Amino acid sequence: MDEDVVYEMNVHPMRHDRWSVLIPALVTASCILENVGGMLLTYANFAAQHSAQAEYDRRFTEVMK
Repeated sequence: MDEDVVYEMNVHPMRHDRWSVLIPALVTASCILENVGGMLLTYANFAAQHSAQAEYDRRFTEVMK
């Protein structure tokens, strides 16, 4: 069972079709939209934390008066 296996690879040039251009473009757009969505989620968390801190500060100043 010590046979050497040789794989032969044949490469043939092909013309581009609409799928060879469309699929990478869609993958790129998907990655960009995923990153933008993550960034918006981060900004939403920042806004929620800022709102909670502003409410806490407002209550603190009311108590201290």
